[in-house]
Amino acid sequence: MAFTGLNFLKRKKKKSPKYSVMFVCAVNIQRSPMAEAIFYHLVEQRSELNKWDIASSGVSSEATHQQPVSPCTITVLEDNHIKPRLHPSRKLCHDDFKHYRYILCMDEDNLRLAKEKLPHGCKAKVELLGNYDPKGERIVVDPIFDCNDWNAFDPNNPAIIINPRLGNLSDYEHVFQQCWRSCNTFLDFVTGQKA
Repeated sequence: MAFTGLNFLKRKKKKSPKYSVMFVCAVNIQRSPMAEAIFYHLVEQRSELNKWDIASSGVSSEATHQQPVSPCTITVLEDNHIKPRLHPSRKLCHDDFKHYRYILCMDEDNLRLAKEKLPHGCKAKVELLGNYDPKGERIVVDPIFDCNDWNAFDPNNPAIIINPRLGNLSDYEHVFQQCWRSCNTFLDFVTGQKA
């Protein structure tokens, strides 16, 4: 097509989504990809995918290593009839705060690290996904730690170590249930409707 000076008027502008959310955990291989897949599924069930931009990322430097989604995360999602959104891990960046209206973190450390990156004057709402859990479980515990009390975890205490089994499926199922409840409530909150 020859440029006439008015061709740009004929192009349709890509409509940006009405809503946007970024789920954040440490490395972006377990909890945040699980929440992302659950939320994508819920939005798809309501036939509202065209209204949403949904993604996930990590705050740890390990998130830049482009690791795959955890096999346990994939298994639990598939066991619950949810298609995993398979993508390599990525790190939360400054542009994400401009693009996503909601940045939902899995635990207090993720929240603190995300808020440290928050650009001045940014309007993104950075909070815990667990704030939306109707059961009140605010922290989505990382299933790789073999610890019943997340608040008792102390990296300087050699008695508490990272579980080399990467948690068991029941730990991941618990994370799934937390994310399922919280994502449902968050979706209702943002859209002002019940499923």
